Amino acid sequence: MSTISLDPKNVAAVTSHGAAVIDKLASALTDVLAENAELKSKLNARDNDDKVRKIASDMEEKGLNAHLDFDEKVASIQEHLKTAGTLDAVEQAVEMAATGQVSFGKVDDDEIGSGVGDNTLISFCLGRD
Repeated sequence: MSTISLDPKNVAAVTSHGAAVIDKLASALTDVLAENAELKSKLNARDNDDKVRKIASDMEEKGLNAHLDFDEKVASIQEHLKTAGTLDAVEQAVEMAATGQVSFGKVDDDEIGSGVGDNTLISFCLGRD
């Protein structure tokens, strides 16, 4: 069996090379962790954007917030996400909402006397025959 002699010069060279390799690995690991965090953030933003658009689409299908167009619904939901930090409540509310809206009447904003769509009740109240 042969023995390995440890020359102090060789030990110093190996130790210094090992330290340099460890420094490079630490730097590379830090870079990978930073990139990983950035990618997770982008993925979460993409997932949230997809969820916001799905909720807005479901709202469109169900006739919810009919006074808003699709882009306005998306903006409103995104604003809620910024303040609340989650879309769970909005998503559940939209899922639970009934499809379509029940109409109980119509608000008529035609001008009286225009000849089109005169409101009989308003004419009666104003004393017009």
